[in-house]
Amino acid sequence: MWTRPKSPHSPAISPPRILPCSATNTRLPEDIKSETRKALDALHTDPEYRARYDRFVADMAYGERPGFSAAMQTVSDLASTARGIA
Repeated sequence: MWTRPKSPHSPAISPPRILPCSATNTRLPEDIKSETRKALDALHTDPEYRARYDRFVADMAYGERPGFSAAMQTVSDLASTARGIA
């Protein structure tokens, strides 16, 4: 069980509430590989994902900033390795 050390300088904080999987994911897709392929296709074809990625990298990355194509290739490689999906 998570407990926070008592300190006179900080107020008491409740432990984080962790929902059981069934509370957040009431229905899993029947064909996970197909759904993953759809998600990868959307990442590659919907220009909004590229725009969001570019904003994220501009705000969060310092130094070398991998381009969207390189990042999507990495995601595809991970999916392929993990599940033989891509």
